[in-house]
Amino acid sequence: MPSVYPLVLALVLGVFVAGGYQASLWLTGLSIERVAISGEFRQVQRKQIAGQVQPFLSEGFVFVDLEGIRAQLESIPWIYQVTVVRQWPDQLIIRVTEQRAIARWDKQGFINHRGDFFAAKEQVFIDDLPLLQGPVEKASEMMADYRDLGELLRQQGLVLRRLSMDERGNWSAVLEGGVTIILGGDEVMGRVQRFVSAYQKVLAEKFNQVERIDMRYSKGLAVAWRKV
Repeated sequence: MPSVYPLVLALVLGVFVAGGYQASLWLTGLSIERVAISGEFRQVQRKQIAGQVQPFLSEGFVFVDLEGIRAQLESIPWIYQVTVVRQWPDQLIIRVTEQRAIARWDKQGFINHRGDFFAAKEQVFIDDLPLLQGPVEKASEMMADYRDLGELLRQQGLVLRRLSMDERGNWSAVLEGGVTIILGGDEVMGRVQRFVSAYQKVLAEKFNQVERIDMRYSKGLAVAWRKV
């Protein structure tokens, strides 16, 4: 009589194993029937995103690699952030946030709204962005300085179009209209403030005649005038 118990236990375990196997087959068989892609698209097209997602769909609804999809899409230079979630019973929802470029970085790419560099080719919907040039590792610092210097100049009705740093750490700026301001390697903000003072007192009335201003003097500046 006691020998019956192992037999009963084996039968019970068999039922559970079979049920688990059937459940696994059922879960594996759940396919993804719909992929909803949302976002404000200017540089990336929905069909490009769909093409990147397509290889993942064969894994099925339950086992699809959500993190893999996110990483794959965020590897596209113009995509800043992606969220991917399942929606029962057969849908993937993908929300895409594009990079928001606020400056060009030399010929290599752009600076986004967080001051981070990203390498990307220019597309057709880029506004007239300012240009920054310098070592890539200085991108965040230069973006912050561009904002500060640009605001100081904007108060005088001047627009900063280009800010550059050479390999020695020397700065120069180009204003809308083509005037170049040589700022040197230190006390950059102080030198811009001295330029603003000179602009208010002397240069504003004839600024359209200025070609270049050298601010590397301790107590003054040098002006190169345009040739008539």
